[in-house]
Amino acid sequence: MRGKRQFARENSDPVAWQRLMQGEKARGITYVVLAGAEPSLVPDLLEICSREMPLGCIASNGFKRISRFRGYKFMFPSGVTMKPVCASARQGICYSGRLKITGEDPRAVFVYTFTKSNIDEVREVVEKLADQGCKTTFNVFSAPIGMTGPCDMTANRFSGCGKSC
Repeated sequence: MRGKRQFARENSDPVAWQRLMQGEKARGITYVVLAGAEPSLVPDLLEICSREMPLGCIASNGFKRISRFRGYKFMFPSGVTMKPVCASARQGICYSGRLKITGEDPRAVFVYTFTKSNIDEVREVVEKLADQGCKTTFNVFSAPIGMTGPCDMTANRFSGCGKSC
């Protein structure tokens, strides 16, 4: 059975977002993670969130430069969503578009999400990012039970790979 989140309706009402952030702050929340549906495309909502909750993280695909929001880190995914770009690492152009957008922004962090189809590329990709002065963190994709395809995770995927996984 699928979760109810898939049926959530878009809410671009600035007042509703301001109330949400104020309510969360009143509950004692001090850090917000803004992700999904490309936050860089709604800078006005990001502004409201950062004004109400000054510390946080924006998870972006690097589609558009985000220049404000001093108290926020910017997380750029790799692995699942950047698989085609990861394949280009062998040619030395790994993440070139994302690197151009992030520039030398000290707030930028690349997230390498392990899947069964990219685990063999991690060293190469992270070295390319490190060579360009980028920070990297890691995540493991957790597929729903019964999911099949390139992102499903099985215990035997990591055994006997010949590397220290």
